[in-house]
Amino acid sequence: MKTVLFCSHKGGPGKTSLLSHTVSQYAQSHPDRKVVLIDCSVPADVTRLVLGGDHEFRGEENFDKVLELQPKRTATALFERCVAAGSQAPAAASRGWLSRKPDPAPSSTGVTVDIESYIVRVADYNPAVPSNVYLAAGGPGKADVVSFTTEQQKTAAQNLQQSLASLAVYDVFFDTDGDLSFSDYTRIALLGSSGLIVVPSEASFTDYNRLLTFCEELKTLHNQSGQGAKLLAVLWNKVNVQKHVPCLPVSSTLTPTKAVQELVGTLNQHLAQKVTLKYADLFVHPPPEDRDFSKFIEAVTMVVQDFALAGIAAQDLGMPFATMQPGMLQGGQMPYDIKADKLLRLQENILELVHKIDAAPTA
Repeated sequence: MKTVLFCSHKGGPGKTSLLSHTVSQYAQSHPDRKVVLIDCSVPADVTRLVLGGDHEFRGEENFDKVLELQPKRTATALFERCVAAGSQAPAAASRGWLSRKPDPAPSSTGVTVDIESYIVRVADYNPAVPSNVYLAAGGPGKADVVSFTTEQQKTAAQNLQQSLASLAVYDVFFDTDGDLSFSDYTRIALLGSSGLIVVPSEASFTDYNRLLTFCEELKTLHNQSGQGAKLLAVLWNKVNVQKHVPCLPVSSTLTPTKAVQELVGTLNQHLAQKVTLKYADLFVHPPPEDRDFSKFIEAVTMVVQDFALAGIAAQDLGMPFATMQPGMLQGGQMPYDIKADKLLRLQENILELVHKIDAAPTA
């Protein structure tokens, strides 16, 4: 089973859209697997996106339909269940868990919670998404978010890890919250999986500095718990591309503009030579002992091109690149002329990330 967490300590790097495209591309590339998206964010942006997008408020309307289901198909309900299942008494903030059948008795590694009771098949609401994608919805707002104590977080994480391990045919993706610090939900996700962290970031020192903050907090979390997810990749996102040929060591598939090449090259050197010296144990691929960082940079970083018009269409229509077809698409406010060659390049770029995930160790 693969467990992948999309994380960022800064709003605006394109995490939501990139995650939605990656989940669908991964699902399309693995038709024999069931792919679960657990939305740990308060705004639930990725939930609305995969359920239908902005056009005619389809994402919002389908979200309302999901919220009518019992038990709730949300990350909140799932995490509450993970807390309640690990205690003799219900968690103080729990809602609706008494109607559920009892979970198995605790083992030394935790309680197995029936995760399938807390997810929906996305294609039942949005047929543009591959039929093997499932969702535990986020949000839907601050009033619905539960605060968990440190002990409840540990209990939820342990039981979540046990439950995820029981899903033989599933792979799991998390969307997480955490601007300046990890939310309770993000901490449960990070502690509850020995997963792979993907950090989308714009190619700027502002975003790079937030990456340092993220590493510092992740290191603290690892030290406190002795476990946790590790960094697989830093994605330099929304990059302007000149041509689709390798530009090593910046990218093995794309050639950004000259200015971006220099900036990404500098950021990669900082990441390799400074960040890894302090946080080497946080990375799936540790830095080399001989300090030849070229292979490390190739393994850990990746350039993602700006999605441009196709990205706007995807957001509007709730349609991932994996299933999008070239030609004219009618959106809510305008038609979109999707060029075949540009769509293919976007699909190939997302597939590059899917291949990184495939090649990483399995939890």
